[in-house]
Amino acid sequence: MPPKRRAHALLGSAEFPQRHAGAIPEDRQLCELANPAKWDNAEWLDMLRSLHVVASTEKTAMHRKAYEYTQTLFGLRRLGVLRADAAVLGVGAGHEPVLYWLANHVHWVVATDLYGAKWQSSPGGEGDERMLRQPELFAPFAYPRQRLTVLRMDGRYLAFADASFDAVYSLSSIEHFGGWDDAKRAVDEMGRVLKPGGVLALATEWRVSGPPSDEVFAPEEVHALVDSPGLQLVEPIDDRVWDRYHAEPVDIVHAPTRTPHMLVRCFDTVFTSVMLFLQKELVT
Repeated sequence: MPPKRRAHALLGSAEFPQRHAGAIPEDRQLCELANPAKWDNAEWLDMLRSLHVVASTEKTAMHRKAYEYTQTLFGLRRLGVLRADAAVLGVGAGHEPVLYWLANHVHWVVATDLYGAKWQSSPGGEGDERMLRQPELFAPFAYPRQRLTVLRMDGRYLAFADASFDAVYSLSSIEHFGGWDDAKRAVDEMGRVLKPGGVLALATEWRVSGPPSDEVFAPEEVHALVDSPGLQLVEPIDDRVWDRYHAEPVDIVHAPTRTPHMLVRCFDTVFTSVMLFLQKELVT
């Protein structure tokens, strides 16, 4: 089967009607809220270890960022887009370890972010502008430098031609782009630069309970974000993950480093990450 058709075939497989009926292998699903079940999946844990982002893979050390990084690669590999000839774009990518991991597995990786301004002094230093000149400073392991290009670019206005990339990813960035309208513009832009059959991996903040909050989207807002012409979720979103687990949300205002760090609370708003995979329609 041609590589570009692998993910499309998965969309039509017998596996996906089962998901609608709730018969989901919970450690294998792709579109979901941040899911502790992934720490029970040996393949997924091996991928987490390969990112070198945490010293421990124990459930007591679970973190949403480690989940987002690993789930992105897990999904892209499962959907058949991590090929030796593939081009991958990261939007709002900072110096995420995903960039370096991808550089070891695909032909070309482009990292885009604003690099500087307020993100320069954020707790994780995600916007450190040294990334533009010396991305190797942030590499957690060796990688072929010629395969990674870093550009200062606004995710709402991607300076690439239509259908330029086999995969695009953005992890908990679009909620910081200025509001829902700006986040929607970024999603549409990411879809525009995807090749037919390409895959968009997207994470953002999903409100589980409590009042509206800045930079946290309500479930209906997330669904509206990904309602873009030519893009289709590869499976239904499992939004019941936190019905199956009992957890005290981490208070990110007063105890931001506490783990497990999967379900979090900012004042009265409880939220988590939602991970989405969308495929661009093939040209017929």
